[in-house]
Amino acid sequence: MNSIANGESLFSEKESRAPTAILYFFIVLLIGLLLFFFFIAYSPINGESMENTIYDGQSVVLQRRGYTLRRGDLVTADVSDKQDGSHNIIKRVIGLGGDRLLFVRSQNTRNVSLYICKKGDTRLSYVDEPYIKEPMRANVSYGDYALLSYAPEDLLTSFDLDTENADPRTEELRIAAVEACIPIQSSHVFLLGDNRNNSSDSRRYGTQPTDRLVGKVIRITDGGSALDNMLRFLFGI
Repeated sequence: MNSIANGESLFSEKESRAPTAILYFFIVLLIGLLLFFFFIAYSPINGESMENTIYDGQSVVLQRRGYTLRRGDLVTADVSDKQDGSHNIIKRVIGLGGDRLLFVRSQNTRNVSLYICKKGDTRLSYVDEPYIKEPMRANVSYGDYALLSYAPEDLLTSFDLDTENADPRTEELRIAAVEACIPIQSSHVFLLGDNRNNSSDSRRYGTQPTDRLVGKVIRITDGGSALDNMLRFLFGI
């Protein structure tokens, strides 16, 4: 008799634990989803401005918080006046706050090279960009930014931007470079598309405050893939 009673008691305890376990499961699931949407964002890609890195029809997963920005990172930024996400662009971080950038027209005047004086430095260095689709052309819009006329790289990288030179030829080039340099203020970034000749970026919108960045790209997915379909479902897109 006691064994039957004990069995009924154990069965009753298991039944009472089941709803509690289910409740805990849904609480943990809810917290997990809230954290996921707090830190992660998803964005389909429309347009060709990031070829050959990202193509039209692909999508990106973004880390929204807790990331460190580095030159070369891919980010999305809200460039709409209302900051309501109605006009997000995806571009590459070329310069950070405190850097100075310089567009230099090539000797044949068709192409443009990019030089940078990084924060804390006083000399220009060439920016090697294997990720761009094709060389920057001089005949596309650079907005309000000037193009420095051709100068040999060994001269461009030989002088201190902030110190006068005894050599008149180098001093003349230094002055021209300082005037053409793009200073990036603190807590701002300079963004360019990888398809430089078909991209609306900081040449149009100017440097962007870091608080207008939506997130940093942590993954690129193909449209229609299992991951892409799952993300579209989760984000209601």
